[in-house]
Amino acid sequence: MKLSNFDWKTYLAKIQRQSYLAIGVLIFIFFCVCAGGVWYYIQQKEEAKEAAKKLAEQELANNVKRINDYYTSILSGASLQKTIDILIAIRQSSVPLSLSGFNLDTYNCDVTNCTFSYITEENKIFNTQEINFFGKGYKANVSEKGLEYQVEPSPLNDDSFLKKYDLRESISVADCSELVNYVQSFNSLKSDSKEKIVLSGYPDSSISAIENILPEVKSKYGFKTVQWSTTLSDDILRISSFLNRQAYSESFRINKIEKKKSSEIEVSGKLLCAI
Repeated sequence: MKLSNFDWKTYLAKIQRQSYLAIGVLIFIFFCVCAGGVWYYIQQKEEAKEAAKKLAEQELANNVKRINDYYTSILSGASLQKTIDILIAIRQSSVPLSLSGFNLDTYNCDVTNCTFSYITEENKIFNTQEINFFGKGYKANVSEKGLEYQVEPSPLNDDSFLKKYDLRESISVADCSELVNYVQSFNSLKSDSKEKIVLSGYPDSSISAIENILPEVKSKYGFKTVQWSTTLSDDILRISSFLNRQAYSESFRINKIEKKKSSEIEVSGKLLCAI
């Protein structure tokens, strides 16, 4: 074909249309890429926001659980008067067995259960019998030296403070500084280690940094705690006297009473206080 006869106008128009089409395709692709990028950014942002929200909710739930677990732990245990009642009940339950030739050798009571071990006197006829403890009968398990009784649930598991906490009712405890000063003054009057109140340290709280997330708990309680223990003679009158004469009795919680193979009883628990 001769160049003079070539339809340049039609050819150029065709090239122009193809160029416009290519440009349009490129613009469309660019728009799709941009739209996809924006969508991806928004989607990722929403997912990150949702993940952060779930993480915050989980952290809040964990902290609330830590606070509730802390108070469940420190508020458990019996009052001083309840402990005296338990010791009297232990004495009363041992009388019938003593008459049958079984002497109370050791016992251990904590907030879960109580275990009483009796030994048989020589020249006594061996027989098993129930003990009556707080109006309920418990069967004996035969041991090498005599009889053993398991009591569950333990009377030391007093939930009176826990019920108040669940209802967010006020619980009166001593000021921490006053309580520590009292213990130091009380101990200074004792010439030996017996009947001294031994503290494991200074009252502290494992949740003080997070307790403000529950304002009603922070404002009503804000409790600190410290472990305490004492060694007493196995004499119900002396034990009752020791427990009854304690100032700030509302701050004492008893979690364990243990009589070992001696004439002594170890009493331990927690002291509660607030700033």
